[in-house]
Amino acid sequence: MTNAKITAVKSSQLSPNAFWLSFIPVFGSLAIVREGNRLRDNKFTQLGWLILGLSIVLALVDGLFVAWLLQIGVAFWFRNQYINVPEPIIQVDFNRCSKHDLVRVLDLPIVYANDIDLIRNEGYLFTHAEELTEIAGVPEDQVRRIAPRLIFSYSAMQDEGASWRRVNFFSADEMQTWGIAPEVAQKIVEERIQRGDYRSAVAVKTRTGIPFRDYKRLV
Repeated sequence: MTNAKITAVKSSQLSPNAFWLSFIPVFGSLAIVREGNRLRDNKFTQLGWLILGLSIVLALVDGLFVAWLLQIGVAFWFRNQYINVPEPIIQVDFNRCSKHDLVRVLDLPIVYANDIDLIRNEGYLFTHAEELTEIAGVPEDQVRRIAPRLIFSYSAMQDEGASWRRVNFFSADEMQTWGIAPEVAQKIVEERIQRGDYRSAVAVKTRTGIPFRDYKRLV
């Protein structure tokens, strides 16, 4: 599995270090200039240069204190303009990210990351967040938490009418009509009869040991 294809936006909040550096007389204006450039806010970039020039001029006539107060005022204004801007959302291409990304970036428990990685390695492409519950058994509350951060590549390749729940109500003969090998279909049905319905598609693999590719036509 390839590394995560992650899309992120640069932080859109004023750096705390830059805010406090902007309190330094004269040279603090350069912190305002730097943050204005980073945030692509020409207004504050220009104000930073203006204050720097003003500070140099007023320093010659003992008026540096006035420029310093103006500099501090601009620093507070700058911070207030960006203080309520939400942090950027890191988006992850779910079908291409690594198991490490599932755990470290999306904060999924390792047990679900293992199941998801197993299914992807056997050829399954996820198309929407709800499949994490239906296919891999991830709890719905965890799915809702990470859903806004997910991107699904090649989703057009997935048959939207398919459902893993077929493994819970198809007979062995019906599974064979979908191209499932007789011995595989029989084992799936026998395990279901003995221990009850499967809770997710990955449960078929866990309970029967059958590779996902041998029954993926059903899901």
